[in-house]
Amino acid sequence: AIRYLARYSYRTAIANSSNCKEAASMARKPKGGMESLDQKIEAAKQKVIKTKATHEKAVDELQVLLDKKKALQTDELMKAISASDKSFDEIMRFIGGSEDQ
Repeated sequence: AIRYLARYSYRTAIANSSNCKEAASMARKPKGGMESLDQKIEAAKQKVIKTKATHEKAVDELQVLLDKKKALQTDELMKAISASDKSFDEIMRFIGGSEDQ
């Protein structure tokens, strides 16, 4: 019974309040119309441009790091090959997956 009274009192207070009705009707109206929408569109475009530039910069940085890693791996592989007692043909067969033992 207490819950019912609390809900009833709350609903009655809202229904009787003219300020709430005005506030609710004002909240439904779009603000600023077309000009405001155009400003929001322009702001969104600028955000996309900025985000794209940041993304491209990060991708370029990643590519540079990947290239450096590949160069280091190549150097390491060349050192391992020259220190190995295996012949070129043996190494190529091993890399190719057709190692005959």
